[in-house]
This record gives sequence, structure tokens and C-alpha cells, in this order.
Amino acid sequence: PAPPGSASDSFCSKFDSDGNYQFSIIATSSASETDYSVCTDSNNNLYVIGTLVGTSNLAIVSNSNVTTVVSNIFVNSSSYVACASKFSSTGTYLYSLVVYNLSGTNFFSGGGTCDSSGNIYLCGSGNSSANVAYFSNSNVQTVVGTLPAPTSSGGFSCEFNSSGAYQGSVILDAGGSGNSMLCAAADSDNNIYVGGQMAGTTTTIKG
Repeated sequence: PAPPGSASDSFCSKFDSDGNYQFSIIATSSASETDYSVCTDSNNNLYVIGTLVGTSNLAIVSNSNVTTVVSNIFVNSSSYVACASKFSSTGTYLYSLVVYNLSGTNFFSGGGTCDSSGNIYLCGSGNSSANVAYFSNSNVQTVVGTLPAPTSSGGFSCEFNSSGAYQGSVILDAGGSGNSMLCAAADSDNNIYVGGQMAGTTTTIKG
């Protein structure tokens, strides 16, 4: 079973090719978490991408139903954050990548992807400036970048390499409200495609 939360919790479960349960990854807090994307790289490392509340526990539930909390991601006690977490093929927690605003502005993940080389793309939306942070598997947070404030609301796609090092971001600013980047895909040449929605008469995409 998952660690108890007072609202809905997110999960990602692994099964082998015969359908046998291997493990689950659970995110819990006093509010609601959601996983939007799951992907694997060529080494079968697992990436779970979604939205967490600013204080969330990540836990592994084994195939014998033993629950082990592997990380506590603390940013802000009430705001939502966009998060991508990396695990090995056996469920060992490696690190998390988080986009957040300390003043309490919500940032939501619309999803994301990884390519065959293990580069990670975290997509989402927010309406203020933001920190981009790396959380180690020992819960040490390092701010590795910032996102500028959009005109009204903005979408983003942040790129990280396989070690979690921040590479840069693509920003969508269309001037109106409701702008977001909701999905991403990588082709065999590791070109990246992002999609979402935009509102406004002037659209700016900045790499």
C-alpha cells in the first residue's frame, strides 16, 4: 500500500513482460499530486513527470508491499511545482528536477519526455518567474537556473542532461492567459517536439 495522504496521490507502477508486479513509485502529501508522463531511456532508467505540492514524499512500494520513503521534496508548504524524477530500472531513486516559485505561485507540469541519450524535457506552465532546481538523492537542493516572468501566463520546456545538469529552456509567452506547454516527444535523432496551447495576439517563443 501507499503511504497515506489526505488527498489523491500519484503513482507509477512497473510490471515485467509476463505481467508480474515489480514496484511502484508513489508521491504523497496533504494535497493532490498527478503524474502526466512516464518515459524510459536506452538504459531503461525511468522518468516520472508530473505536478507535486511543495512538500511531497516520494516512496517506493516493493513487490512484497514494503513502502520506503526515498525523498522529501520541500519547496513551499502550499504551492504546486512541476517535477521530473529519475529512477533506475530497479527502482533506485536518483534525483528530481523541479520548477517552482518561492512566493507561492503555482507551477504545473503538463508532461514531458526523455530521449535515447537520457536527456530530460520537463514541460509546464506558470505566471511568474521561477527557480529551476536539482534535488539529489540525499535531498540536497541546488538552484541551477531561473525562468523569466511571462507577460501574463507562460509555458516552458526545460532541458536537462542524463546527469540532471540544466541545459536551458524554451519559453512560450503569448501575451494572454492560458499559455502552456503540455507535451513533448523526441525522434530517433533526438530532435524535440513540444505542444500545448497559447492565447493572445503576440506569441514569443524564446530558446
